[in-house]
Amino acid sequence: MKRLLTIFLFLMGILCSNTCLAQDDAYGTHFVQAGETLYSIAKKYFITVADIQEANTEIKDNNIKSGEIIRIPKTARNHSLFSTSTYEVDEQAIFPSKEKSPSKSSATKSQKNHFKVAMLLPLFYDNIDELSFNQYNIEEKKIANIRNPYKCFSYISFYEGARIALDKLEKQGYKVSLYVFDVGEDDTQKMAKTLEYPTMKEMDLIVPLVFKNSFSMVSSFAQKNSIPVVNPMSSADNILTSEYIFKIQPNDVSEAKTILTYIAEKQKGSQVIVLFDDSNTPSYLLNWYKNNITTYLPDGSWTMLNYRKSANKLKSYLKSDKRNIIVNIIKNNTGDFNKTHAKKLSQSLAEMASSYKISLFAQYDWLNYGNVDYSTMDKLDFHFTLTYYNDYTNPNFVNFVKEYRKNFKTEPDKIYAALGYDIFMYFLTAMKERGENFMLTPNTKNTNGMINHFRFKKSENNLGWQNETTTIYKLSNYKIQSEWSY
Repeated sequence: MKRLLTIFLFLMGILCSNTCLAQDDAYGTHFVQAGETLYSIAKKYFITVADIQEANTEIKDNNIKSGEIIRIPKTARNHSLFSTSTYEVDEQAIFPSKEKSPSKSSATKSQKNHFKVAMLLPLFYDNIDELSFNQYNIEEKKIANIRNPYKCFSYISFYEGARIALDKLEKQGYKVSLYVFDVGEDDTQKMAKTLEYPTMKEMDLIVPLVFKNSFSMVSSFAQKNSIPVVNPMSSADNILTSEYIFKIQPNDVSEAKTILTYIAEKQKGSQVIVLFDDSNTPSYLLNWYKNNITTYLPDGSWTMLNYRKSANKLKSYLKSDKRNIIVNIIKNNTGDFNKTHAKKLSQSLAEMASSYKISLFAQYDWLNYGNVDYSTMDKLDFHFTLTYYNDYTNPNFVNFVKEYRKNFKTEPDKIYAALGYDIFMYFLTAMKERGENFMLTPNTKNTNGMINHFRFKKSENNLGWQNETTTIYKLSNYKIQSEWSY
């Protein structure tokens, strides 16, 4: 099985280990098997034929024989192929293992210490032939993915973060069989074929990073087979169509609850002004504020202002003897509108900030708008909410980064790596702790060094679970730091 596992890892472009330099630092070795060529070996290790020839000057005219041992240059992305992980990872989407692990019928959830997890990722293995790999350009290709179609690198960091979690859990006695499937972002035909994989019905957890149509298929399959399924990225409430769905990204209402709770607990005595635009604020969010703000701020120290109609009245609501917290809930799906609004409001508030104490709560996207100056946002004590941000003031994130660097010789991306780590840390811990009661009471206080903790609540229609934990970040002295989490 270990041989098949290694082959699968190379085919899918997934490379990792927690013991990556068992041989010398520059080279590893490869035992040539029947039918292999220098090209196939180079492809396996993400290097070129020339790289192998340079390391093995005795090879003439691409002539290699079965049983021969050759030197392979180690790179940041292939080093882990020279070692074997200490825990079992049955990534069998292509090469199913003959070994048997406990099935759902042979052990109740309360007795489980061996879990089967399916990860469905858009790895775009079919695109690998389009790439040119060598030890110098891997990170360049990953960065270039923003502009160019190097899709093979888009989601791999989610898997890498999950593997770090599995390393940690293995040391705590967990045994996990991980099945990784290369499924397109919204390739429903490939998803249908994947869900027909025989072992899929035996899964204890399914984690898909796919779009709406494919996720809907996973959701129906999970409900039919009573399998919890985690949606890592969507914030849309309409994906909660089954009691087995766990949605990680909080919705706008969850973020609003976090903001108002923070103000009530940490900014008592402040004046709060919620800016809305009846044409450019989601109606459900506007109605929620109108119906619930008094619950959080019962002292009446708040105002809701229709900024489109009464922008010139904003200054009259500011208090010179209090901190004035401006909460912007104006946004729409048009990028140009949001950019223009961000510039106008920030410039207007910056002028007022010379006479009043102002803290602005708005969308994180404002920091990415080229027309909004960082010095202005710093002056406005800018706050925003996110579920995940690479926060180097968070000790758990710093520890994760150290492990990530050790395994992958690079920095984690902004979202996927930490998200993959936390999902596996949380769900496997909670499923083992809660046993057969997991679906009734999925929340656990056992954080296991998570970067950001989850707090799940049943959706209003009682279908699925919504994570309500989000973090407030603050821009201070041109640096972003976590301010508060709820």
